[in-house]
Amino acid sequence: MPPFFGATAYDDPAIYAKLSPLTTIKDAHTPTLLYVGERDVECPEPQTLEFWRGLKAVGVPTQMIVYAGEGHGIRQPANYLDLERRELGWLDRYLAP
Repeated sequence: MPPFFGATAYDDPAIYAKLSPLTTIKDAHTPTLLYVGERDVECPEPQTLEFWRGLKAVGVPTQMIVYAGEGHGIRQPANYLDLERRELGWLDRYLAP
């Protein structure tokens, strides 16, 4: 992600550590629904899994979905509909009056 951070993680690991959401995970409280495409190169599945585990470790309600064959955007119609259904269910659960 050099365009965003100015260097690679190999050249300047400190900037990546500083901006990692894991450094402030203990401040997280918002129920969080995570999804990722198994072929996502922007936000790879292992990073999403690590964040999901961190949220669980600090007691934040969380769920993670991995969509097979998808990249950074969920494009397959069946997967897109599944994600919409899950998002609406999540919002109903955590934002219901």
